[in-house]
Order: sequence, then structure tokens, then C-alpha cells
Amino acid sequence: MDDDFVVCEYIKGNYLTSIVLEQFRERELVYKSHMTLGVSGEAFAVIKTQPQRPELPFSQPSPASHGRENAVWLEPELVCVVAFMHRTKSSGMRQPVFKGLRLDKLPLDCVEAS
Repeated sequence: MDDDFVVCEYIKGNYLTSIVLEQFRERELVYKSHMTLGVSGEAFAVIKTQPQRPELPFSQPSPASHGRENAVWLEPELVCVVAFMHRTKSSGMRQPVFKGLRLDKLPLDCVEAS
């Protein structure tokens, strides 16, 4: 199954890059997941060029994670598509994989599943 998410943060590690994924709930961004699989190359080059912001772009803070001190917060302007096996009971994603950027979709169109 696939779904679209807004990219609002990245964390560049020694070997892997993580991105934080959000979706809109009534015009407010809500944390959905973070992932590291497949985020590299040309897609990450585009992500790095996005305008940065000094604070969280969503109302509820995302869960703390290792390496957060290296987080770069971005303006919520970029959409990506993620494939996953299924949603968990807590609305997370089982085995998410970054499929690519969606330059044809607006962030406001990334709405959480009901």
C-alpha cells in the first residue's frame, strides 16, 4: 500500500538519512512516522534545498529519537510517497520504504487516513 506525506525534517547520520513524515488533520500537521530506507541520491539533494525553519512545523511534537540534535526542520512544502505493508494500531506504518518525491501534489492534499 502507498500513501503521500509531507517532509518536514531530515536527520543526516553517518551512513543513513532519516526523514520525518507528517500528514494534515484539519489543516494542522500531525507526526506520522520517520524512516530511513531509500532516502538518498537525487531525492535527498532536493530535500536538502528546501527552505529551513527554526521550529517544529507541526503542533504536536514527534517522538524523541537518537540523533535529534542534528535535525534540520524544513518548511512543509515537499511531498513524498511511501510504500508500507499496513498501518499499525497506533496509525504508524509497518516496514515503510521511501518511493520518491511527488512534485505534482500539494502538501495540503496529504491528509491522514480516517
